[in-house]
Amino acid sequence: MIADSSILIVFARINRVGLLNRLYGTIQVPRSVYKEIVEEGEKSGHRDVLILKKAFGDGRIKVIDMDRDCKRLSEKLLVANPNIGDAEADVIALAAGSEKAALIDEHPARMAAKLQGVKCVGSLGLLLKAFSKGIINENETKTILHAILKENFRISPVIVAEFYAEMDRMKSS
Repeated sequence: MIADSSILIVFARINRVGLLNRLYGTIQVPRSVYKEIVEEGEKSGHRDVLILKKAFGDGRIKVIDMDRDCKRLSEKLLVANPNIGDAEADVIALAAGSEKAALIDEHPARMAAKLQGVKCVGSLGLLLKAFSKGIINENETKTILHAILKENFRISPVIVAEFYAEMDRMKSS
């Protein structure tokens, strides 16, 4: 699984990076994501940086280099999709080149990924998957969602309602 910055940041802020690893094993990121979350995060004094640095240090998150084809695709994605950032374009390019899914929350990046045939999983989809696999129980799932919302992570009330409806469907099946 190849991850964008926002999911790593939000799960670090709530001290749940391990949940990503329990679901997907080692998480891979392009160098641009590392720079965004660690190098720029250190300069800004973000508290999640220590958690993320530890995850990089112990191999739970790994930086992967982009080959020439991925770099070209990333550049094309930036031109065609002015609403996505460099790191998002790199994540999509790496996922497309490796046929892996991507952990991306931002809508413009998800749409760009979809056009490239890249399957995306967002923070809430990740929670539902962990719940459905029995990695976390109902109370833990709700606790994690509330922690994410408390971090001012932008999720519309409609999406939150859909999340709970899907959770209810999973419980009854």
